[in-house]
Amino acid sequence: MSLSRNISRALRRAVIAVLVIGAIVWFVFFDSYSVRRRIDWKADYEELEAENEQLRQEIARLREELAEPPTDEVIEKIAREQYGMRRPGELVYKLETTPPPE
Repeated sequence: MSLSRNISRALRRAVIAVLVIGAIVWFVFFDSYSVRRRIDWKADYEELEAENEQLRQEIARLREELAEPPTDEVIEKIAREQYGMRRPGELVYKLETTPPPE
């Protein structure tokens, strides 16, 4: 009787241990809020925060540029480069670059 009781207790403890370990594995790897997903979310969050900081710096730089009106030289450069404008009687040659051979 004592031997069967010990086996029963050992079996019960083994089943409980397997269930506890299974629950831990489930929460760590498979749950919708698993530890693995939380780590991924944290990495994504930090990456987005870094990107946001870069964008904030870019916005600040652009606001500084807008604080002063552009000079005639800047306007002429933009007109020539972005819109292909030219002065009367001036010839413009467009050069196309080809990628280097691999």
